[in-house]
Amino acid sequence: IQDLGQNYQDAVFFMIKMRVQYLCIDNLCIVQDDLEDWRIESEAMARIYGGALFTIARQCDEFSSI
Repeated sequence: IQDLGQNYQDAVFFMIKMRVQYLCIDNLCIVQDDLEDWRIESEAMARIYGGALFTIARQCDEFSSI
């Protein structure tokens, strides 16, 4: 967990605190800038997010990094 960025660490610790067993972080689960992987994985996203107990979003702008 220490190797993850602070936003990811916060999400992990929040889910642990809420006693949620699974955490899906879409930009870690989908190969970025790969249209074929996005096409395949984005189909699963509807099922994943549809059954989610929580969804956490982070606002990014041109000066942000994830």
